[in-house]
Order: sequence, then structure tokens, then C-alpha cells
Amino acid sequence: MGKKKDLTSDQISSRTKKKDLTSDQISSRTIVSLHKAKQSVKEITKIVGVSERTVRNWVAKFKSSGGIQTPAKKKTPGMVKKISLRIRNVITWQIDADPHITSRVLNEKITSIVGKCISKNRWWMPAMTTLVTTGAVHGLNPTSLITR
Repeated sequence: MGKKKDLTSDQISSRTKKKDLTSDQISSRTIVSLHKAKQSVKEITKIVGVSERTVRNWVAKFKSSGGIQTPAKKKTPGMVKKISLRIRNVITWQIDADPHITSRVLNEKITSIVGKCISKNRWWMPAMTTLVTTGAVHGLNPTSLITR
């Protein structure tokens, strides 16, 4: 893959307006390319639309890496999601369809659609009919399901 071409300040200011930018759209590449073009920090803040402190931090990160590559965006720390995006979408669709749905009925519908149980208690087992119909056996064979 080839090297990405640096943007000039005229290209950036003509493509975007200050209020149209969000923090996700402001890349380190833009700030660094303006810095390489000998733009002052105040000029960069006017073009990009971020605070002076933000520009100084990005330039400092660029200089600390030897001035060779732009600093990579780090993943923000936070708690790992306990349920997948698919399950969250199913929950949203079910609640939109029936706003008065109970959590028990919602859990049964999710189990029938996705095949996984959602519960705060990790040892909670759904009704035996749910286990048999969804195939979520939880380590039990069909004969032990019947005897339980």
C-alpha cells in the first residue's frame, strides 16, 4: 500500500466547515499534515475547529514518535459489552413491537430467536420446553433433560 498524501490547509478548509466536524472525523493525519505545512497552532485550531490544547497534544504525540508517523487512535477503555449487538437489536425490536412486554416474555422470545438465555443470574436455566425447542442443551443430552 502506498503512502497517504498529506492534505493542505486550503483543501481541508474548502472541504469542511468548522461546525460540521465531529471529534471522530478529526484525524491525527489532518492536524499533523497542517503542522508539517508550517501552520501555527492557532491557524490549525481555526481550520480544524478543535481546542488549542488538542492540537498541541496531537503535535506532541507526533514529535514524541520521532516525527515519522502519525499517532494511532487508541481504543477508549471501558467495560466489555455483556450482550452482542444482535441480541441488543432483538431486544429493541421486541420492545418497539410491544412496549408492555414483561422481562420473562422478552427473555423467552430472545431465547427462541437467538438461542441464548439472557439473565443476571448466570446459573438460571429457562423452562425445559425452551431448552428442548431451541436446542440450547447446556451440556445435557436429551435423556437427562427428560429426567430432570
